[in-house]
Amino acid sequence: MPSMHSAMSPASPPWRFRLIALTVLSLVVVVAVLVRAAAARTRDTTARAQLLGELRRLDDQQAAWDARHGTFARQFGATENDTTLAFTPTPGVELRFEASVPGGWSAIATSDRLLAAPRRCGIYRGPPAAAPHRALSAPGAVVCW
Repeated sequence: MPSMHSAMSPASPPWRFRLIALTVLSLVVVVAVLVRAAAARTRDTTARAQLLGELRRLDDQQAAWDARHGTFARQFGATENDTTLAFTPTPGVELRFEASVPGGWSAIATSDRLLAAPRRCGIYRGPPAAAPHRALSAPGAVVCW
């Protein structure tokens, strides 16, 4: 007479198959969660690098403007005139001037693609009065907060 223990043993073929299937399914779920988290981190890192690049590009353009006009531009747009710097941000990056003070300027960049903090980056040149956020402590340094 077969015992109850042997009929429900994990070593019997139907139970072994179910155990293996459950283990494989658990591993697939864990891998999927890890891959999704890594993809989100990569997307944020890429978007943040794009913000930093845009602010550095704007800083270079402002330096060139200052060399030509003896002052910084007060705004940017598609075409250049006496007060407007010809500068178009990369799609997906929102860039705005925060302050335009005598001898200085500041800008903040954001992106809707950033899911995790920090979500804003900024830069300033000139006197500390141009700095739009306390995280910006050194002129010309791009900082995210």
